[in-house]
Order: sequence, then C-alpha cells, then structure tokens
Amino acid sequence: MEARSATQDLDERQAQRLAKEGKVDVALREYEELQSSDPLMIISSQAWNDLCWFGSIYGKAEEVFFAGDIALAFRTDDGNFHDTRGVALAMSGKTKEAIQDFEAYLWWTRLHERRTERQQWIRDLKSGKPVDEIFTAKVIERLSTQ
Repeated sequence: MEARSATQDLDERQAQRLAKEGKVDVALREYEELQSSDPLMIISSQAWNDLCWFGSIYGKAEEVFFAGDIALAFRTDDGNFHDTRGVALAMSGKTKEAIQDFEAYLWWTRLHERRTERQQWIRDLKSGKPVDEIFTAKVIERLSTQ
C-alpha cells in the first residue's frame, strides 16, 4: 500500500473539521471527493467515526450511519465506534440495532457516567420512549463536546 500524501492527510482533516463544525453536507461531499480522487486511498476509521458522530449530533443520522459501519469494519473492537453508530442508529429509528451497539459499548467502556447514561438509553429504547425525548437538545449539546 502506498503512503498517504500530506495533501490527502490535510484533505481528510478538513473533512473531519467540517463535520465537527456541523457542515455535514459539505463534509459528505469532501469524503466523496477524497474517495473519487483516489479510489485506493484509505480514509481512516477515526475520520469515518467522526463523520458518523458529528453528522448524527447535527441531525443527519440517516445520511451518515453508513460511516459508522465503515469505521467498525476497520476496528470492530473499538467501543467508541459502537457508541457512535448506536447514536446514529437510534436517531434513525433503528432501535434494535442501536441497543446492540450500546450493549457492545458497555462491555468496553470503564467510564461510569457514560455507562450509566447508555444503560438508561437502552432502557428507554426498550420501553419505546420516543428518540427525541431520549436525545434532547441538552443531551445533544453535551454529546457534541465528547
């Protein structure tokens, strides 16, 4: 495999920054351009995870949960990636799949506060609580800084 160029690294970081700033549609186009400009280039699993996380936080979960799938294809044992995809799936109405990802995250994380929160999300999703009542504006604001 060829080494990535400095330009490719810069372009990937630019796409990640756009996602973090909430410019998800622009970030999606950047990711598409990165892939089409060099089909052999591998975008990092962290970059895909960031797109999924921030895209979900900024209300584009259905458009970005595929990025969580890609991130996990690279690193199936990364609990943070399961957590990210779980948020995207929950926000996309895919409750069963979201619960599975949150349960995988619980096996992985040692952060008590996050464990407690995800356990509550699982209970809420299983009880049929509406997603917008689980992921309130306050919760989303806090998640945007994680």
